[in-house]
Amino acid sequence: MKREKLLYIGMDLHKETHTAVLVNCWNKKLHTVVIANKPGEFSKLTKAVTRIATKYDLEPIYGLENQRRQAEITGVGLHYAAIGQYHIRYDEKQNGVQTVQSR
Repeated sequence: MKREKLLYIGMDLHKETHTAVLVNCWNKKLHTVVIANKPGEFSKLTKAVTRIATKYDLEPIYGLENQRRQAEITGVGLHYAAIGQYHIRYDEKQNGVQTVQSR
């Protein structure tokens, strides 16, 4: 798939909330979504992503921090894994991103 046809969803995962920023390949911010870190909220993110992807005719791909590695380094972070499992369950494309790479 050409990068021009992708919708990049960068996820900033926190204990209480998750923030997703949706950008195109030219790094133009198309939308921002903030949801509570609760499984019942994850579908709100998926609906917003689907709406923006359809509007711009793009295929979404999620970038999630590598929480397992983050937990090994810091001793915290595994409670963030639920959103990654949600995306796997619904067969959404993900790409693990090391925290250092995102800065």
